[in-house]
Amino acid sequence: HGTGKLLMETESGFNFAKGDVKDMITNNAIDSWYAKGETYSGVFTDLSSPYEECRAEAVALFLAGNTQVQSMFGYPDSAAGADLCYINWMAMIRSGLIGLEFYNPGVGKWGQAHCQARFALVSVCLEATNNSDAKSLLSVERVINEEDGKPDLRFRLDRDQVHSVGIPAIGRFLMKLQMYKSTANVSEASKFFLNYSTPNAHFIELRNIL
Repeated sequence: HGTGKLLMETESGFNFAKGDVKDMITNNAIDSWYAKGETYSGVFTDLSSPYEECRAEAVALFLAGNTQVQSMFGYPDSAAGADLCYINWMAMIRSGLIGLEFYNPGVGKWGQAHCQARFALVSVCLEATNNSDAKSLLSVERVINEEDGKPDLRFRLDRDQVHSVGIPAIGRFLMKLQMYKSTANVSEASKFFLNYSTPNAHFIELRNIL
């Protein structure tokens, strides 16, 4: 939390080179920023908490496969680091699916910011594919539990694609999250984030299994 510069107008001017700084999404000049006295939470209001939680969780996934970061936390061995990365990704996907119980389909609202954030990341992973063979990074399916005969959920995360497909997909998603936040573009941020964090009819049905 707290990383990423907010572009704003201050009493002495602007805290960025207005006219020179480019929007990373459109490649055009920056045309929105925080006005004097505005804050992130004040501009993004109800969206601010789940949006920021998602940004922080996305950073965690993006850096999980970075060997330098792994070494900082005591995992200099590449094999152990690869296991750690995969476990972190698996844990995040599981949390995103379990968190569906905190979504109220009756009013279309989430009751917990972290759950909304993590489900958005599940959606990003479901969208990501390997362009060479159209193989999914992540799949989620309804199954019958062999032990009790009740409906259950099973997800598969392709370990081989975490680095080649997953991390780049999260990176692109994170870049847009940060750009909209940095430029106070709450309108585009809302459309972008809610598109990924709102469960569709399929996931609302799966929610009943949890």
